[in-house]
Amino acid sequence: MSKTIAMKNAVEKYLAHLEDLGKSESTRYTVTLDLRMLTAHLGEDKELAKILPVHVAGFFKSDPVNKIGDPARDRRPATVLQIKRITRQFLVWAEEQGYMASVPLPKEELEHVKAAEADEKPAKPKVTKGKKRVAKKAAPERDAAPKGEAAEKAEAKAQAE
Repeated sequence: MSKTIAMKNAVEKYLAHLEDLGKSESTRYTVTLDLRMLTAHLGEDKELAKILPVHVAGFFKSDPVNKIGDPARDRRPATVLQIKRITRQFLVWAEEQGYMASVPLPKEELEHVKAAEADEKPAKPKVTKGKKRVAKKAAPERDAAPKGEAAEKAEAKAQAE
């Protein structure tokens, strides 16, 4: 049976754990912001043992994770991946502490945990960028020989002269 702990208390313990590990202040700050979003989504008094994969999936799909600003615009894909990674790390830690029986992650996120346990890199999710880059057309070379039909016409003209 897992130990009972509220979300708010678990986050505080996790941040203390990161400090004990010697994580930098900027890392702890980022983790604090991301776990604050998770806590706001689930509720400060939510018992960790009662968190289900559907709750975490809902958090991953929520606007605070995927949008920023007013008016709202998409967060950068790297930021969204960072929020998910920090959430996964917190949940794995909580399971290791005995606060939950298993890590409540959606199936698509579980591969990251399994890969970390096997000390491998999981397959990278496909990230689409907001704007597609358009390749610049190369400037035509002035002294270059023409190609294709133009080459044939130029050769025929040269032979006629």
